[in-house]
Amino acid sequence: MDRPDTDVVVLGAGPAGVAAATCLLAQGLGVLVIDPALPPAPRTESLPTNGIALAQSLGLGQALAHAGCGRAAAMRLCWRGQPEVRDFAGDGPLLLDRVVLHDALCGLLPPGVLRRGRVSRLAETAGGVRLRLREASLSARLVIDARGRAGLREPGPAANPLAALTFSGLADAPAAAPSMLLQSLAEGWLWACLLPGGRLSGSVFLPAASLAGRDARGRAGLLARLLAGSDLGALRDLSAGPVAAAALQVAEDPFASPNVIRTGDAALARDPIASHGLVHALRSGAQAAAAAATLLDPQGEADAARSFIHERHRWAARSAAEATARAHAEQARHRTAFWEAAVMTPASPPASVPWPALSRPLALSPLSRAALLEGGRIRWEEALWLPRSGQAASRFGQVTAGRLAQLMAPPAPIAQLSARLAGEFGPGLAQGILQQLLDEGALVASPATGAAGQAAAASRA
Repeated sequence: MDRPDTDVVVLGAGPAGVAAATCLLAQGLGVLVIDPALPPAPRTESLPTNGIALAQSLGLGQALAHAGCGRAAAMRLCWRGQPEVRDFAGDGPLLLDRVVLHDALCGLLPPGVLRRGRVSRLAETAGGVRLRLREASLSARLVIDARGRAGLREPGPAANPLAALTFSGLADAPAAAPSMLLQSLAEGWLWACLLPGGRLSGSVFLPAASLAGRDARGRAGLLARLLAGSDLGALRDLSAGPVAAAALQVAEDPFASPNVIRTGDAALARDPIASHGLVHALRSGAQAAAAAATLLDPQGEADAARSFIHERHRWAARSAAEATARAHAEQARHRTAFWEAAVMTPASPPASVPWPALSRPLALSPLSRAALLEGGRIRWEEALWLPRSGQAASRFGQVTAGRLAQLMAPPAPIAQLSARLAGEFGPGLAQGILQQLLDEGALVASPATGAAGQAAAASRA
């Protein structure tokens, strides 16, 4: 391939795409974002507190300010046996107008970065990727595909195909503060948000077959019937929106090809009941940008970047599936054909970690090499595997895993280990690290006890 037109082309100007683009631009790379100029379906989405902080750290806070409809004060759950209310105590998720958010995100991109168009073909070349648009072609060293479900090509249909029917309207009983409702219905489930002034929006998630072949009038009739039995109360000016696929789908490989990274919903289209899709989009967009920057850096550790993206993808897919399974298992209001078919076996919660006898010598789990993101690049680091959370940690605060391993060798009772760490970092940090290691199951009773065992462990260290 001749000299590429840009370093990275990002497909899609949604949350994942703009997060990736802003991270790459901050590192001085050439970036072009191609967006088909098709705004998302009108709907409201929620962004939890950790997602707000993440978006702000990525420079997207201004877009949240434009699209925000207020933070939810509470959520009413009609899901288990008895209705319940979750009071967020001022720390509720931010409700966002998705259409306004899309426009605001596009507005954050510098002039010349955003291009309107639809990519019809991606082809790997010797030096990168060639993209074909309707009237032109472009070349890039690397592509980040953040187009959402449009980026999923090879995965087959979900085991239980679901569709989301969006809606809007007015409630007869206006809310004093923004709030949300999650309710299981006989044929599916309902998520809605109520805003001051009586504005209401949400989605009903149903078997795709129940919506197939219905025109606008048919969808409106079905929606009215379903919401009539909900806890939303009397509604006015009810309007049914478009239908979208909603079941969990996961691409087998986040790399569509060696130089095309699928991120956000292009790599993991999440079942909305697992929620936090926006957090996943923002986080995976930033991770894809770090991988791209590493892959394009002549001194970068390319194998670490690819390993990191694969591991993050596996972790996100597993977390989404487990969250969906837990939600289905918790549903206790209906025992209908829909819910019988939707039964999923939730993953067993991590077993509680038994504390070893405090008088016995305790040993730190062996260190290993892990691909970790730090400073906008992905590199191999010496890390400690934390079994309970299923992640590797290269640092505990300012303490590196390597330094921690040195101080923890040879194995010793907890009091001696605490004294070693306290002498280096102070008692507060020492106790915090030891507590985390014990809770994570990374500090266990040493199989080698006694003076001979401790001497052997010291020689190995």
